Amino acid sequence: MKLDIEKLENLEHLPAGRIRARCPACAASGGDTTGNHLLVFADGRFGCAVHPGDHQHRSEIYRLAGTRQRSTPRRWVDVKPKPGWR
Repeated sequence: MKLDIEKLENLEHLPAGRIRARCPACAASGGDTTGNHLLVFADGRFGCAVHPGDHQHRSEIYRLAGTRQRSTPRRWVDVKPKPGWR
């Protein structure tokens, strides 16, 4: 799950490739007027400072500002059948 940086407001680039921005989920309900609740890490992980560990809130952030592509492509692996399988 990655966020589309173009969809975020009040971007502030921080050291180590991190980004601070307005949380889209908080903003949708009239919150985050200071525009600094969301932190996006260099590896794509993200979270809201006001709702840490809240899976539902993170899902709402992704619904509002997420990309629809996977961060790592799936690879097909050749699997050999077990002996005796048809």
